[in-house]
Amino acid sequence: MHRSSGPGYLIAGALLGLFILYPGLGHAQGLSKDEQKCVNEVNKNVEKVTKAQGKDIDKCTKDAGKGKLTTSYTECLTSDNKGKVVKATGKLSSKVSDKCAGDPAFPPINTSDTAAMNERAKQKELLLINELMGTDLDGAIVDCDNNKDGCKCQAAVVKQMHKCQNAKLKSFNKCKKDGLKGKTSPGLITSTQELQDACMNAPPDNSILDGKGKIAKECSTKLGSTISGKCAGNTGVFPGCGAVDAAGLEACVDQIVECEVCKLLNEIDGLDRDCDDFDDGLANSSCGEAVPVQLPSLDHFKVYQASPVDPNDLVQVQVTLEDQFGGDPNVQLEGPIALLNPVKKTHGGEVVDIVDPLAHLTFYTGFLSTPVETFFAVTVRNQFGDQLLNASVGETGLVFALIPARKEQLGPSPDLDHFKCYLASGSDPNQVVRLQDQFDDPNEQVVTVREAATFCNPANKNGEGIQDPNAHLTCYVIEPNISRNLVVNVGDQFDPNQNLIVDEDVWLCVPSTMLDFQVLSGPLCIGDPNRTFVGGPFEGNSAGACKSLLDQVSCDDAYHQGFSGVHSCFWDPNTPGCFGCGGGGHSSASPGATCTDACIP
Repeated sequence: MHRSSGPGYLIAGALLGLFILYPGLGHAQGLSKDEQKCVNEVNKNVEKVTKAQGKDIDKCTKDAGKGKLTTSYTECLTSDNKGKVVKATGKLSSKVSDKCAGDPAFPPINTSDTAAMNERAKQKELLLINELMGTDLDGAIVDCDNNKDGCKCQAAVVKQMHKCQNAKLKSFNKCKKDGLKGKTSPGLITSTQELQDACMNAPPDNSILDGKGKIAKECSTKLGSTISGKCAGNTGVFPGCGAVDAAGLEACVDQIVECEVCKLLNEIDGLDRDCDDFDDGLANSSCGEAVPVQLPSLDHFKVYQASPVDPNDLVQVQVTLEDQFGGDPNVQLEGPIALLNPVKKTHGGEVVDIVDPLAHLTFYTGFLSTPVETFFAVTVRNQFGDQLLNASVGETGLVFALIPARKEQLGPSPDLDHFKCYLASGSDPNQVVRLQDQFDDPNEQVVTVREAATFCNPANKNGEGIQDPNAHLTCYVIEPNISRNLVVNVGDQFDPNQNLIVDEDVWLCVPSTMLDFQVLSGPLCIGDPNRTFVGGPFEGNSAGACKSLLDQVSCDDAYHQGFSGVHSCFWDPNTPGCFGCGGGGHSSASPGATCTDACIP
């Protein structure tokens, strides 16, 4: 749900290869007492090194906010001001050398390379703070003089994050120690795989076995109370987690800890746990592992709202636009109303560069010549995992078109298809990514990827054909948004030379594979699917469709298609008035107003 990787100098990537993993190795009789002492000594002292480094980071964070550092925050993180990290690493080296006459039968620990153990333990703490605070560590620190509460929030959450991590490591080590003696279910641990199964696959949530409840205490109860007590109104001061509420911040911190603890145990103990699944139960690259799917060779695109400098330049043209969903191919287009730039995306440590810098698209509103409200259940796969979307043609025949375009001297790309797009809902990745396009350079923009907004099929426009029928786009709402207010010269097949006012960035379009689709008789909803449709974007009342309903009975019977998905209307008795539930639409209602959304798949 979050995440940016840290600066290169904080990530000792070469260390990842120092621990060779052989998860199948085992010893039918278990380990000898001496081997058990060796293994336990390694894990106990790795835990102590991470704890010492974590406390050093806690102090750096607190002092940085108060302006007490004589160095930068980044430099402080590795300075070991009180010498406790050096003391812990020295103790690990001496203890392991004393307790380990050789390598144990399992797990595959290289006991002669204590330097690598020490370095990996320290790096884990640096990775944790990088994940939480983002790439610009010094810029992320909140100055206590400017925001005292935000400053206290940062220090408190960083400290509790380390306590949560310590609880997870201690619980794993206790489980392993007991298992090597045959004191855990299902009995004596005799292999690395059995160690992983016994201590890292605990039901119901596939987490580390929490025998004494310490993880629940530190990572749920205390973390939650720290955030609610120290971070009211300041939950967004952690760039790695993005703009989240208290619950979102708690989930983000726990996910970061789960990810880094899992990777550390994989390397130190030779486990083979899927950390991308372990941290949040999803194959979504949130822990650095790429989703193993074949995705189209297509760029990511950032979508900017746009309009012609001269309103008289607004294009109106009729085309044929055929795609895999079939239906009426004749479309009346009007626009452009948005501009799409190719964009570099960084997510979970994975960088996806721009494939084709010439690939720009103009965005047009379209209306089918024979309007028929149509709904599709679409299963897509992209770097956020597999998702079920509710795509639709509005009752006025509303669709959208993407047209390959030139921007200034760039493009148009000869390798880019036209696209036919549909309003969509049903997925909220809630992932933090870093974006960089020609308008961002040289800086990156950190955004949270939210609800699906549109789904796009490659389309055959006016019989010109389709180059890649498997290259789809799923476009998601992003936040926060930046207003550009730029005048940009563009050209496409409908107008080769036009100046657009480019304003706010609103969506991120992600290359996707469509796994399946089905035509539905109505919107794919849960709750009450029998509500009445009252409008949506570009359709008369737009996002204010619910607000047009003046009584509670009509309001409670309605839903609308918002920019961020299909949402119920709800009645706020305090205003009084009818509002859209979901996508932030209820924020205009009175404080404390709540709603239950009946139409999100």
